[in-house]
Amino acid sequence: MKLLKQQQLDNDQIYTLDYEFDKNRLMDMFHELEPTNIYWPWHINEPSPWSKRGWSVRTVKAVFDGRAPRDSIHRYAYEILQHFGMGMVSFGFFHTKEHFEYPVHTDQGGRLKDNGPLASINVNLLDNPVPIKFTKELQDEPYSKSDDDHSYLYDSALINTSWPHYITTDNNERIVFRMAIFKPFDFYFAKDRIKSLGY
Repeated sequence: MKLLKQQQLDNDQIYTLDYEFDKNRLMDMFHELEPTNIYWPWHINEPSPWSKRGWSVRTVKAVFDGRAPRDSIHRYAYEILQHFGMGMVSFGFFHTKEHFEYPVHTDQGGRLKDNGPLASINVNLLDNPVPIKFTKELQDEPYSKSDDDHSYLYDSALINTSWPHYITTDNNERIVFRMAIFKPFDFYFAKDRIKSLGY
């Protein structure tokens, strides 16, 4: 598998951002959100090696539209929302423990089920980031891995969540901040938007 180290990446799967996120504030958010933690698989709510926590697209939209108090989400999340201007988004964190392999997937169905985010801005929050892996070819279900799949190390990046992808943590824990981007924006629209902001 080809592993591309942290550098400027710009292809149909990933675009690395030249933007400095405040990781201390993001870790504060991560800890603040612990009561919202849910575990995979989602039909059980008991500890497993992979979990997520955050604010749903419905909550974020209500805040942005003025139907919910601004402090319903963390101030820094609101600043990121205003700065990038990506329309319909959710905010959250993925926490993956060591020696766990998350299967090949597109986010919440992605392009196949048409009900999930089409892209996301991800920020690795730990010192030893876990690479994200994409299938070499754009596939329909059932997805399959190969030795030719692409593996990317990044600090912060726009991810094409409609392209089948997966992670394997091996010896490293993973905590990733994620701003998921929904219709009408897709990966390519979001990339153009980010580039227009100079990142």
